[in-house]
Amino acid sequence: MFGYIRPYKPELKVWEYELFRAAYCGLCHTLGSRYGFFWRFLLNYDFCYLAVLLSGAGKQPCDFCDRRCVASPFRRRRVLKTTPALEYSADATVLLTYYKVRDGIRDERGAKKLAMRLLARLMRRGFRRAATFRPALDGAVRENMAALDALEDSRCPSLDRAADTFAKILAAAAADIPSPQVSRPLRELLYHTGRWVYIADAWNDVEDDLQSGSYNPIILRHSLTAPPGREEGEALYDTLELSAAAAADAFSLMQLGSFSGIVGNVLYLGMPAAAKQIRSGGYQPLNAHKRGRKHGSL
Repeated sequence: MFGYIRPYKPELKVWEYELFRAAYCGLCHTLGSRYGFFWRFLLNYDFCYLAVLLSGAGKQPCDFCDRRCVASPFRRRRVLKTTPALEYSADATVLLTYYKVRDGIRDERGAKKLAMRLLARLMRRGFRRAATFRPALDGAVRENMAALDALEDSRCPSLDRAADTFAKILAAAAADIPSPQVSRPLRELLYHTGRWVYIADAWNDVEDDLQSGSYNPIILRHSLTAPPGREEGEALYDTLELSAAAAADAFSLMQLGSFSGIVGNVLYLGMPAAAKQIRSGGYQPLNAHKRGRKHGSL
């Protein structure tokens, strides 16, 4: 995930913003207690969004405490206590980040490749722990990353095939929800969110990928030698709108309790705002180290 999924803060109610921030801090502390201090630096809004979704879908109670941390050493912050949803999101953070680094080893050259190898060694213990906790998720990520690698190697021009493969990784997070009445719409929501993220990232990366020659299905599909023109841009924007609308349709079938307003804000305001910024060429995703990253990576 790339840092595209975040609330539109101006329209959040104060208590919703405080709840989202408490979930963010709670996920950070859960990463630390479950895997160690190093892994807390990998936290981003995307995985917090996953934690919020799973918390609401699982009807998990919200218990809070006030804690200090490195980011706030003098002032206590309200923190959501560790829940199964936070544990799952922490495990997903570790798994997806590790596979992102492994993908970097495959793509990079020279000093960057060596740095990725060293980082993967540092991450290996945490990855093995997460894979033990979440074998089904690990299997889904492994399988679909291999499929993405195959599409990249063949220079596949199908944006739909690449986006579908990435979307299946996120959809796998619904597997731990036992109730089919909840897991089905959650899976659809995660799938279409993942599809939206992949297409948004591919579009936002076009200019860099044209310069580097990196794989980007949008470039191949439209035979681009320059950033998308108005016609291609409108087609891509419509595609993003369709994915966001499909995610919103799934959301309308769910009862997420206190987290409903946050998820609705992301779907109805945050994602459309990001799409408009990408169309205008003025978007910079949070927590995305884009330089030197081939498109198709997590």
